[in-house]
Amino acid sequence: MKQFLQHSGVPHRLGLVILALLGLVPGSVARADQWVALFYHIHTNYNDEEFDWATPLKLTVQQVLSRSDRFAKEMGVQGSVAITEHNNWKPNADPAFRPIGVARPICGIEWAVELGEVTVLGRLDKKLSDSIKRGADAATFKKAVEQIHAQNGIVTACHPRSKVKWHTEKRLGVDAIEVWSGIGWKTWDSDALAWWNQLLIEGERVTAMGASDAHTYLHPIECPMSLVFAKSNEPDDVLAAIRAGPGHGAGRAKLASHLSCRRHQR
Repeated sequence: MKQFLQHSGVPHRLGLVILALLGLVPGSVARADQWVALFYHIHTNYNDEEFDWATPLKLTVQQVLSRSDRFAKEMGVQGSVAITEHNNWKPNADPAFRPIGVARPICGIEWAVELGEVTVLGRLDKKLSDSIKRGADAATFKKAVEQIHAQNGIVTACHPRSKVKWHTEKRLGVDAIEVWSGIGWKTWDSDALAWWNQLLIEGERVTAMGASDAHTYLHPIECPMSLVFAKSNEPDDVLAAIRAGPGHGAGRAKLASHLSCRRHQR
């Protein structure tokens, strides 16, 4: 824990207060065993839809898992990794898609639908995973979300207030919202945070997430990330913790406190 606080840049005493606040959020599940650093929304050399010029700079699955293992060990926590390639599941079939050190991979995809883009996390059966196709309309998307939930998967709205935005004020069943996407805090992150907060005020149950959206090795996969309080870093436990809602912070511990406190005040 001391290593985690040092890595986050938060003074040790203040950090303990922050973590205590996270544990006091109403409605949270029974306290679990550990913090898990979730390195989430990461792209690899299987990205065949964009940035062809950057192909030599794209990360391999092996590099993503190795980096996640290293960063998690530096923080003194377990690691979880979600590689979410654009409209394809290819990274999940890569021979390197396996646990490395303290890092455990989660199956995932970034799915472009008419309403925007979402990530889908979880091990789905072949029929359902094959049905996830680019350009699904709202009705198809809503039905797919129900099927994903039935197989214990989760769906997250990606960078919902960026240029590739979420074209509705309704969450349509998504479990989480990226309130911080990519390096640096931007206007669209503030707008996404405001939308998340408004949904909470309206009584919706939805989790805030931090996403690196890294496309090359020049982009740090840990900035931002999500901090998940889960029973373990096994995929089912991490997904269950995200689904539960409270206690998850986007990015570093200081922002995690800010997000959780906002939920506490709703």
